[in-house]
Amino acid sequence: MPSARAVLGAILAALLLGPFTALQAQERFGAIVGQVADESGAVLPGVAVSVTNLATSRTIDATTDATGSYAIAGLAFVAMVLQFNRIVSSPEERPR
Repeated sequence: MPSARAVLGAILAALLLGPFTALQAQERFGAIVGQVADESGAVLPGVAVSVTNLATSRTIDATTDATGSYAIAGLAFVAMVLQFNRIVSSPEERPR
């Protein structure tokens, strides 16, 4: 039969190491989700969204859907640059 001291040591080890092993299992990646809209609040479909990892220069691209929404997953928790680009073509005016 284990002594009270051995049982107490096992309980103490479980209390000290338990949170550490739980931390090891947590995700180390995140996601950025959002919706792109103009000044009036109208959603903007077809906007190019890119996230660049400043440490590795790796870029992940996405495009907003019909509701102006986007999601980019698998991002490390490091410094990032988030960019939005939309090409707007204005109507051409031709003299008659």
